[in-house]
Amino acid sequence: MLVVGDSLTDDLQSWAEILRHVLHEIRPADDIEVVNAGLSAHSSAMVLRRWPSMLHPAPDWIICGLGGNDITRVAGGKPMIGLSESVANLHEMHRIAAERTSARWLWLTPAPLIEQRIAGYPPFRFGSATWRNEDCVRLADAIAGFGDPVVDLVRLFGVPAHPDLQGPDGVHPTLAGQRTITRAVVETLARLSG
Repeated sequence: MLVVGDSLTDDLQSWAEILRHVLHEIRPADDIEVVNAGLSAHSSAMVLRRWPSMLHPAPDWIICGLGGNDITRVAGGKPMIGLSESVANLHEMHRIAAERTSARWLWLTPAPLIEQRIAGYPPFRFGSATWRNEDCVRLADAIAGFGDPVVDLVRLFGVPAHPDLQGPDGVHPTLAGQRTITRAVVETLARLSG
């Protein structure tokens, strides 16, 4: 199982790491390997550049949670990667994987934010970085239309995100948020595999 994402995934307490532990506990005989290929601060374009090399060995499942960095805005400007380009990058990743593997896909939408926390977080203020829930929702809606199974974090977290699910910076989920994501991923995989 290949898990790809950004800093929500690339964390020792991320949903992907919790998923690895859960699968080991509930299905130890199956020896399911979860490869956490999350890359903090990476956009869909940055992951697309190295995507073919990430498909070796070929996974049975790909769980993709990219897009949160695509919608980053710097100094109040436009999103770093526009919606149509984000969607094109994600479709291209899917195309490449379909040519090289028989992996099944599960998408995670970006997680909704708490914009007031973002505005008050010193590192984001220093770097003039911000995120908007409207961008998050637009990308989530596009991902929901891909035709593959989706874990909709907009539905799970709410807009704005429930305060207990988002951390002090307003962008990165708390451990409760990570557990919420994991639960939804496990339930979706169980439904798809059963």
